[in-house]
Amino acid sequence: MAPHEGHLSSRMRTRRLAVSAGAGAALSWGLAPTLAKWLALDGLSLAFYRMWLGAAVTMVLLYLRGGRLTRECVLASVPGGLALVSDASLFFTAVKLTTVSNATVICSLIPVPILLVTPRMFGERVKLHDLGWVAAALGGVSLVVYGSSGTLNWSPKGDLLAVGSMLSFAAYFIASKRARQSMGTLEYQSAMMLVGAIAVTPAALIFGTGLAMNSAGVALGVGLLALVPSIGHLLMNWAHPHLELWVAATLTSTMPVVAALLALAVFKEPIVPWQMAGMLVVVVAVVKIAMRTDQMKIGLTGHPS
Repeated sequence: MAPHEGHLSSRMRTRRLAVSAGAGAALSWGLAPTLAKWLALDGLSLAFYRMWLGAAVTMVLLYLRGGRLTRECVLASVPGGLALVSDASLFFTAVKLTTVSNATVICSLIPVPILLVTPRMFGERVKLHDLGWVAAALGGVSLVVYGSSGTLNWSPKGDLLAVGSMLSFAAYFIASKRARQSMGTLEYQSAMMLVGAIAVTPAALIFGTGLAMNSAGVALGVGLLALVPSIGHLLMNWAHPHLELWVAATLTSTMPVVAALLALAVFKEPIVPWQMAGMLVVVVAVVKIAMRTDQMKIGLTGHPS
């Protein structure tokens, strides 16, 4: 194999791993809504534990690998940390008010704002064929929302908070893509979560309904809510340098499928035929976009790990 061909093959393998990592991140995030709805803590309190526990775990991993946090790293992680804690606070509050399906589906609409800015900010080019599959995924998302609009657990206020969460999530993706151009995965995630933890603490103490965990089950649930999505963030933050931002964002469209199935199992939230059809459309569209990665131009350069 020629050196150029070997280099191209290596980059293609990395890209496929990045797609898998992004999909794994979306699946892990799909577990969070059901846990958040089940736990008897308000959204700010959940965000408090989510950020502090996530920061603690990633910092331990960072220092075990011989890394360290610097002032410059923390400052560069401020946009991502503030965006993520805003997303978590709004989302955990939204999921208490509206259906798990709606909150998660609305959050998965982040390709819309990202497609508006990514060509200018990152020079990414999106072909009409790819836009068609993104539109299909978003259409499937719309079917899921439409299907749940008449159910007992639906709330327009909760849906509105979910929209705010989605915009914050999109801002987090953009900030993370920028930060990963100069920082390693663990370095960035440790600093970013620490920033978010510090930011949410006053709000949780002043406006939250209480941080007390009154049972071992609640403590276990809080731990899972912090650790499982953190794994997803590690996967996605590693993948960012190896994927176009719009591809990474579109992979999150699989979150509602996991969330809706878990909500059905735990809370008996019904899945109506419209929602089932929407989920099928989302899965097909995301799979098609993932399969398209082999046909896309690979423009990877040396990025931090």
